[in-house]
Amino acid sequence: MTLISRAPMTAEMYYTASQAVGNMDIVRTIRNQYGTFIQQASQLTNVPSAVIEAFCFIESAGNPSAKSSAGAVGLMQLTPDTCVTTIHLDNKDNRVSDEQLDVLGGYLGTKLVNIRKLRYLGDEKAGNTKLVASDVINPEINLLIGAMLLGRLIDESTDFLSLTERLIRWDKVVFRYNAGYFYKIKAKTFAGVLSEAKAKATETGNYILKLVGKNGLLDSLS
Repeated sequence: MTLISRAPMTAEMYYTASQAVGNMDIVRTIRNQYGTFIQQASQLTNVPSAVIEAFCFIESAGNPSAKSSAGAVGLMQLTPDTCVTTIHLDNKDNRVSDEQLDVLGGYLGTKLVNIRKLRYLGDEKAGNTKLVASDVINPEINLLIGAMLLGRLIDESTDFLSLTERLIRWDKVVFRYNAGYFYKIKAKTFAGVLSEAKAKATETGNYILKLVGKNGLLDSLS
């Protein structure tokens, strides 16, 4: 089956051509510093390393200590609650491999055991499943959980064009990564999704353009 990315997805841009060149310098720095963990996350989730690098750039510019006002931390800017949600849903859907568990368990210990016991989010019978920033800010676990989340979003945002072709709707992947996994996108077309994203928050609309607009990260990395 042919996987079609179609980047850029719009002629609208966030970055100028000269900025795009500078962006690639930063991406190469991210690759040099965290390439081992990026490759590991890519291999364990089947998310292309270039996509992980692009999100690292947009989210944190490669700063592993980055923290947002909303409580998101690390290279992939994940909140601890998002990490619990991602692990729980992947575990529930049998998407977590033994290799992933080895990495996660090294940082989360008994909290991972309890998260895997969750019947639903907020299940108090599972024990202590509350993660804090220090649990998930390390680049290795931050990149892995971020890639796990991207993998889910990619799978849920892929259009089947024919029996042999499918299209990843990167606009929808970006929208929900930024707005929250459970956000329900109403629009169907790319133009509609971009408009809806801009209406929700300027940051969300810009995020789509940063990734799949003209001179965007996926355009520059391809």
